[in-house]
Amino acid sequence: MNDHHGTRISGGALGESVWARPMSRRQFMTTAGIVAGTLAAGSILSACGEDEGPSPAPAASTGTMVRGGTLRVGLVGLSTTDSRDPAAATTAGGYALARQLFNSLMVYGPDGSLVPSLAEEVSAVSGDEWVVRLRDAEWHDGKPVTAEDVIFTFQRILDPDDPLPNASAVAFIDAGNMKKEDDKTVRFHLTYPTVTFADAMASPLQSIVPVGFDPANPVGSGAFMLDQFSPGERYTFKRFESFWAPGEPRVDELVLIGFPDSSAEVNALIGGQVDVAPGMDAALVRVVEAAGEGFVIDEYESTATLCWQMHCGQKPFDNVSVRQALRLAVDRPGIVERVYDGHASIGNDLFNKFDSGYAVDISQRERDPEQSLALLKQAGYDRVAVELTGAPVAATANKQNEALVSQAKEGGFDITFRKVDVATYYGESYGTYPLSLSFWGNLSILDQAALTVVEGSPYNATKWSDTEFDALYEQALAEPDDAKRHDLMRQMQQIQWERGSYVVAQFQNTLTGYSSKVAGYQPAPMGEPASDYGFRQMGFTS
Repeated sequence: MNDHHGTRISGGALGESVWARPMSRRQFMTTAGIVAGTLAAGSILSACGEDEGPSPAPAASTGTMVRGGTLRVGLVGLSTTDSRDPAAATTAGGYALARQLFNSLMVYGPDGSLVPSLAEEVSAVSGDEWVVRLRDAEWHDGKPVTAEDVIFTFQRILDPDDPLPNASAVAFIDAGNMKKEDDKTVRFHLTYPTVTFADAMASPLQSIVPVGFDPANPVGSGAFMLDQFSPGERYTFKRFESFWAPGEPRVDELVLIGFPDSSAEVNALIGGQVDVAPGMDAALVRVVEAAGEGFVIDEYESTATLCWQMHCGQKPFDNVSVRQALRLAVDRPGIVERVYDGHASIGNDLFNKFDSGYAVDISQRERDPEQSLALLKQAGYDRVAVELTGAPVAATANKQNEALVSQAKEGGFDITFRKVDVATYYGESYGTYPLSLSFWGNLSILDQAALTVVEGSPYNATKWSDTEFDALYEQALAEPDDAKRHDLMRQMQQIQWERGSYVVAQFQNTLTGYSSKVAGYQPAPMGEPASDYGFRQMGFTS
């Protein structure tokens, strides 16, 4: 979650940098006096002019970007369920919409570091008190973005009578105790100390909306305004002339066009119907390369993973031995080579290898069909027959599911792959499938836990619950010392590795095809494809 430039924060008198990268920069200041004394020098601040970090250089073209034109982007997985409400986004289309129409307070940049976006400054005053100062920005209707809008956004998300799906990700905010200090400044009081405040503010789900926001007629502060909306098919945007970043957006018009699969998307790129093909199937890289100098493949490593979800609330995955068995039945190198044509790295059933708290010392799980069969017998099964539900939530999703069906047979699993469309997959039955494949990524380890596995998490499709894990999570949230927090996180990950509910077999590289006339794209290791759908920074060369 489906995120993603970078200033370095001086710790002033503390003599060390703070928040240099996600997690490693969480050298949290718990003494209010020390923090208050370093707000100006030690806040999370993008002070290099009004833009978000350095302007990106053209990645593949030597031409100069010119202003104007229509940028056409193909997207696999546009759905009739794509939401114009950023707080309700659950699909690729919903995320892409959010990134064009709205701004989050923070973003992740090309090096994975956190920097302000709609915020000008985000500062920790103490473990349970943070201050956000907004940059000068306008809504699409010409009104200024104010502190009242920020307060309204989070009160709306955390409405006790009707909380939005992402409420648990910001549950640390005391919704009744946010204070407007002036038109551009909000003081947040938290219900408990947390080191994840700024990370949570980088999600498109936490995009700021104006007071009285109406999703049917979305008004945002983003670089583009929605012009036409045909759900699941085509979304057209116009340039917002008063956008706060000078020179952006580069193009006059943006069009997002839905395609049923990556092959159709790539054919449209080669045929000249689109200029950008995000999130390509790795097997099609050679097709684009063979099409000649008119096209470019941009590739970078990411936190993204298509991972299998095992439902712990029903058979057979209510038994930890069965969950371990399936993990041992998976041929991870085989998936990297045959599904991703080498454009991926091996996973170890843990999330976000870029997080500095990632447990690199936990043994790499390798395929062992004999041990898988032994574990099934231990659980009382000769073989396990189970249905796998999947949809083309990403270009390689169906292929990866088919690989599991084949690989798991030797380990004692007879899997039936039920293919559905994206709208059906994320519909009312989501969270009831015994086995399914979903996309996750772009989150720190603690944020990933908050969304998926701890008590009260909104997207716990596996229904996994572990009181020991939850207790460690709560301790890690409040721990200001990096080394101590990383030790707690390692214990959390050891529990997930031993008895968790996800099969994380790989981290796929992000692959996007571009017309060679397009420039301005850059890496987004903590974000979605195509520079985290950063179409505002892209333009055409002369």
